[in-house]
This record gives sequence, structure tokens and C-alpha cells, in this order.
Amino acid sequence: MTPVPDKFPVDPAAWRACVRGTGEEVQSWVCGRDVGRAVVELCKADGWEQVTYVAAEWSTFNAAIEVMESFYGRPMPRTHKSAAEIYQSLKMHARNGDDFEALELAQVEDLMINGCLACPEE
Repeated sequence: MTPVPDKFPVDPAAWRACVRGTGEEVQSWVCGRDVGRAVVELCKADGWEQVTYVAAEWSTFNAAIEVMESFYGRPMPRTHKSAAEIYQSLKMHARNGDDFEALELAQVEDLMINGCLACPEE
């Protein structure tokens, strides 16, 4: 995945992270090859459920950062953005309507800290 500086919580190119919320909120991740494998299996099935989720791993951003630190053998500097800061940003940008990109980021951060970006574990 191409780094998305200052938007995605982990920026491996700049070797830094901005943890949203506590960092312990569960996320689900998937990569292209996992989606490809899922599509192959779905194509073999006699029928499909109305909704199908594809996720390869459930974890947290804190755990993901720790894996990177362990693999590369160095600490990753972290900043934090609390739930209160995210809600304040969301409220301010929704009210002002002046910065659509900042509003979108606040909305995604809100989804992130509330577990809404994680697929259900079924």
C-alpha cells in the first residue's frame, strides 16, 4: 500500500505513527492477494450469501506498530489523537464546512476508533 502521510495512522516511509483513540480498537485488514483467493473460492461455491466479508487479520494499530518495531529493530515515534480531539475536529469541520478533506479525515478517524472499519468475525 502506498503510504498516506498524516492520514493513515502508520507512515512507514517517515517512520512515525499517529495513534487514533487508544490504539487498542480492533481493526480488520486484507491485502489484494487475500481478496483474490476469496474470489476464487467464492466462484467455486454453489451460492453466495447476500453479504460476504473478506478479512485476513484482526488486530490493533498498537500491535501493528509493535510488529514493525520488532521486525526493524527500532522504536517508531508515536503521537496520539484522542477520541475527544477527533470528536472536536468532526464537529468543527461539519459545522464550518470549510475543509472537506479535513472533514473526511475526521469521519474516518471516528469510524476507526469506534470499530466500524473492522469486518465482523463470523
